[in-house]
Parts: sequence; structure tokens; C-alpha cells
Amino acid sequence: MMYIITGTAALLGAAVLAAARIRGGTLRRLIDGAAALALLVVFAAAAVSIYRTVAGDTVFLTQIHELLLNPAFMAGGAYLAVYALSLLGAITLGLGD
Repeated sequence: MMYIITGTAALLGAAVLAAARIRGGTLRRLIDGAAALALLVVFAAAAVSIYRTVAGDTVFLTQIHELLLNPAFMAGGAYLAVYALSLLGAITLGLGD
């Protein structure tokens, strides 16, 4: 049941983002800027986690997987997933760039 709710929310979010991007202008720039910021946050969180693991000389998979519990990583990854889905949908329907 949770998969259905999550999938539906992702599709609805992607539809809203696609519709907003199609309108263009400032809203499109804000959505794209938020995606760039989310990408920066996700990569920064990953880099910090990897650096701590390597610098501490503790290369354990469980320590690397702590990254998945980082709220910044989860929020950035969730936005990027919905953003990518909206881009793919817009391009597939011939509405995108």
C-alpha cells in the first residue's frame, strides 16, 4: 500500500512541476535552480560521508549507508527524483526542451 501512495505522490508532484515548467519564465528558473541546489546538497552530503569514512580509516558498508539516513540527502534526492520524472514526462509528451 505504501508503494502505491509513494508512487502516486511522485507522479502528482512530477505533473505539477512539469506544468509549472511549461509556463516558463521565473517559475521555470526557480524549479531548475532548486534542482541545481538539491544536486549540490546531495553530492556534498555524499562527499562528507565518504571523506569521514576514508579519513577515519573505517571502510565499512554500514558506515557508508549512514548517508541514506541524512535528512539533507533524503530531501535533495526526493526532489531530484520528482524533478527528473517531470523532465522525462515533459520530453516524452513533446512539451519539454
